[in-house]
Amino acid sequence: MNQWTDQLEINIRERKLFREGSGILVAVSGGLDSMVLLHALHWLSEKGRWKLTIAHFNHQLRGRQSNADEQLVQRTAKSLKLPVVVGRGKVQQFADKTGLSLEMAARKLRHDFFADAAA
Repeated sequence: MNQWTDQLEINIRERKLFREGSGILVAVSGGLDSMVLLHALHWLSEKGRWKLTIAHFNHQLRGRQSNADEQLVQRTAKSLKLPVVVGRGKVQQFADKTGLSLEMAARKLRHDFFADAAA
């Protein structure tokens, strides 16, 4: 693809991050950094015979913008012909109920979702 993906491939291979044929759950927020990573891994997946699955967690904190991110991730999954798992959490409500900060509540719900999706 380009020098950046070549370097990414070298790093993955040298660090033995993924075995050939591995299933990989890619957490994608819909932001630029995670979308670039998704596309790079998709590009490299054929060579590594990786089976990518996209995971997206909608924190429901930013209204329409949160939903737009979710829709972008779903459209991208469809265009790349990759499976996608989407979770949603009422982070503010969970934070209020548990006494956690908003950031910690978001992290807890997101990590629980990713653990379930990976299983």
